[in-house]
Amino acid sequence: MADFSYINLGNMVTLPISVGGKNFFGDINDKEYLKFYNEPGRHAIGWKYNGMDILKSEKDASVKGYPSTDMNHVIAIYLGSRGDYKAPFNAVIFLADGSFQKRLIPPPFQSNLILENLRINGDSNPPLNMTDDSDLYFDHVSWDLKEGKIVTTVRIVYDREWYETRVLNAETGEFGLCLNSGML
Repeated sequence: MADFSYINLGNMVTLPISVGGKNFFGDINDKEYLKFYNEPGRHAIGWKYNGMDILKSEKDASVKGYPSTDMNHVIAIYLGSRGDYKAPFNAVIFLADGSFQKRLIPPPFQSNLILENLRINGDSNPPLNMTDDSDLYFDHVSWDLKEGKIVTTVRIVYDREWYETRVLNAETGEFGLCLNSGML
């Protein structure tokens, strides 16, 4: 897998993403960044695999994502209230060749912070019955350091303002430990 990028489909501005770097947008100048985010358009992700261009986009949603640490998978997060991958099931794992592997289901929360908020709100864990697409959704994927090892992580948002970052095994789609939690 090579040349991972974010693409604004409205103005076709492409931002090359620094995979594994400390700064996600490390090699992008301010003008490109502002044009990408300030001009209207749905966002997509793309990369090269064995000389083929892979593009993941959605007619009625924006897509963001990041490769897994083994570079054999891409975790895509679909943002929007329409489209095929709506919250709370708005994250998908693709193989590096672009083929579908698995749709993620939010796992039970682990952090005391969110467990307390679930209790206060009277919600199940996980609250898969939420009716508003901003009540439970995946919103970010990245790499983090856990016990000296770089791991793939996803952030899951609950009740619009609380989040939990979980280790993700991209091969199996299974969630591991909670690395952190807090308020957005």
